[in-house]
Amino acid sequence: MSPLVLPLLLLISTTDLQEAQRVTRETQTISTELMSPFCKGLTLASCSSGRAAEWRREIKGWVQEGVPREQIEARLQERVPSFRLSSKPPGAWDWLLPIFALLAAVGMVALVSRRLVPRGPKNQSIQPLSPPSEPSSAAKSRLNAELSDLEG
Repeated sequence: MSPLVLPLLLLISTTDLQEAQRVTRETQTISTELMSPFCKGLTLASCSSGRAAEWRREIKGWVQEGVPREQIEARLQERVPSFRLSSKPPGAWDWLLPIFALLAAVGMVALVSRRLVPRGPKNQSIQPLSPPSEPSSAAKSRLNAELSDLEG
């Protein structure tokens, strides 16, 4: 056997393994996001019905063929036009996301602006200092008495 055959076989098997993992992930994602018309309130991935298993196999086959996700969903939706396959009901909470985003943006602007704007004294006018007044004669005599006690 040629020394190049083994690395080539490993490369081919690694590529096949990566492709199989990609197909499995994509199939699982689609099956998890689509509601099952066979099991009320469950997705195709969690439905134990034989027909749901059939659909999962078909999804896997389409993913292997390279059929785009939107087309897979459209094919399945054509089979049950009166049933909504999308797991997200239209408009249920769609209005909350923009409101939360707006509130978060306003909050961030407020926080940033508070940090950037310098803060000064609030409604306090600065009073100039008045020159010191001359001490009274009683204060002068008391100061002189204390100084003489310290010196002597």
